[in-house]
Amino acid sequence: MIISHAYKFVLLSPWKTASSTCHATLSIYDESHYLRFFYFNKYLNRVVHQHVTLAEYLSLPESRLGYFTAAFVRNPYDRAYSGFLQLQDDIAIQPKIVFEHSWIKDLVKAQIVENQKKDYRGRV
Repeated sequence: MIISHAYKFVLLSPWKTASSTCHATLSIYDESHYLRFFYFNKYLNRVVHQHVTLAEYLSLPESRLGYFTAAFVRNPYDRAYSGFLQLQDDIAIQPKIVFEHSWIKDLVKAQIVENQKKDYRGRV
């Protein structure tokens, strides 16, 4: 999520909706202190990343500042296919990435293993 206190806006970054492009383009306005990679968020009391949901955002102190809030959307079929490709990359890449804390890495790895056990309906 991109937060600009100077221009009073928040751009939420739903998964697979050009968030990397938005961050690259709008980085000069970004004053967010939240990390883009997995980290423990003390307000949500759980591990999150840059793709917070609207419900999660509404639990953050920035949601009460009255800033203009926006997000991009994408064709759901394109988003699903792009997400499938991203998950394939994540399974190979994420276990090798350096995490802020080792317990966060262990949690992410366990979730990847759990997701690989599921069938197309999300059942184990």
